[in-house]
Amino acid sequence: NARRDRARETEWHHLALALSPYLVPFGFTWTTFLIMSLPLFVMTLGKALRLEPRPRALAIAGLVACWLAMQVVRLHEVWPLVAHMVGVLGLVTIALVLMAMERRQALGRSTPAVRATSIASG
Repeated sequence: NARRDRARETEWHHLALALSPYLVPFGFTWTTFLIMSLPLFVMTLGKALRLEPRPRALAIAGLVACWLAMQVVRLHEVWPLVAHMVGVLGLVTIALVLMAMERRQALGRSTPAVRATSIASG
């Protein structure tokens, strides 16, 4: 999807990076999961901070809940993996929703290329 959507190429790569530890059978290490999700978390937090007050509060509350879920660490238990997976899936969901919101907002705006084309064509 990143190749088809050049404007959001970085976001798609961050999403893939956050999900990649779940695709590798030997990658079940807490720090790997956390480190791989950090770029997506930072990008999503930046998008959330640019929202209007009410959606901003909801997005940040969701991000905090996801972050706390990703912090669970216990040895010899499945719970930390489940909690982290829930946190990452929540983070991916929030990121996708914010990307869709940005796309909807951008549809109503004109870009310099569109303005130049419409001016040149008369």
